[in-house]
Amino acid sequence: MPAAVLTRYETLIGKFGMTPSDRSKVSVPKTAAANPFAKLIKKGK
Repeated sequence: MPAAVLTRYETLIGKFGMTPSDRSKVSVPKTAAANPFAKLIKKGK
């Protein structure tokens, strides 16, 4: 039973990108998104 639990745990953390090999598959865009609240702050002043 413990071996099956460990296998299931490893599969689960892999789905969230929490293992080194799965983390390498995650990509983040390099461009910064515009802040939608910046316009509201400028209008309020």
